[in-house]
Amino acid sequence: MKPPDIQITKATGERDTYDREKLRGSLLRSGAKEHDAERVIDEVESQLRDGMSTRKIYRRAFQALRRDSVFAASRYQLKQAVMELGPSGYPFERFIGAVMESMGYQTSVGRIVSGRCVTHELDVIGRKNGEIALVECKFRNQAGSKTDVRVPLYFHARFLDVAEAWKQDQGRTWREMGLDLPGYLPGKGEEPVFKPWIITNAKFTEDAVRYSQCAGISLMGWDYPGHRTLLTVIEEAQLMPLTLLQKLSRRDKTILLEEGVTTCRELYQNEIIMEKVGIDRSRRRQTMKELEGVLGLVR
Repeated sequence: MKPPDIQITKATGERDTYDREKLRGSLLRSGAKEHDAERVIDEVESQLRDGMSTRKIYRRAFQALRRDSVFAASRYQLKQAVMELGPSGYPFERFIGAVMESMGYQTSVGRIVSGRCVTHELDVIGRKNGEIALVECKFRNQAGSKTDVRVPLYFHARFLDVAEAWKQDQGRTWREMGLDLPGYLPGKGEEPVFKPWIITNAKFTEDAVRYSQCAGISLMGWDYPGHRTLLTVIEEAQLMPLTLLQKLSRRDKTILLEEGVTTCRELYQNEIIMEKVGIDRSRRRQTMKELEGVLGLVR
């Protein structure tokens, strides 16, 4: 059976035809050279079997790529690395705050905001020009997970409660409502444009997309929308999560996440924090070298 005829099993359990170009694209985006990508593809295809899972295919590609380039292999694990920002959702919320900042927003993470009826904890608040983005982050650490219509239904109600509180102007200031951001405190007469966002590292169901389009909710998923996905924003802004680093142990990563460090760039710019959390000198040196490769930097 030739590779183009082989049926593979996606994380959702659905069957699909193996696509050589999709595998090639993912390898090249990770920074692999053309000849390395071809070698990896040949090796993977020599082991392909009908019904093989995409997880197993990409794991074998990662192992083959790692023999040539640790740096490219690290970036190739990007989706898995984002899923490892858990198990709690807070590191993911901080990560999404960085994503929004790369898109030009001034952000604040984990804010308590007053609505007309009740108070709400919002994952991320962002401001850009006159827009106030209220962001719901949905973290998933299981491959194949989807964000269904219940999420936009629930968040839409919360969003309307916050927007209505400002619209009715019950004598509260932005600071009293919890909507103030550092360096930005508009006057009471200023009319902001509130915009609801839902950002996830998973996929959206069709109903979730349909409802959000109808309700005016902006969505960003791992591969949605086609022109500006979470993946493309991460890659364009070089926002690599620190969890993709191979030189750090799981314990090291957990401690660094607890210290509020979520991206490779943050760690590179704050090398001393590795010493603070007990990472020995040798591994700090190895990690800094890996960071330079992952970020495309030269010290």
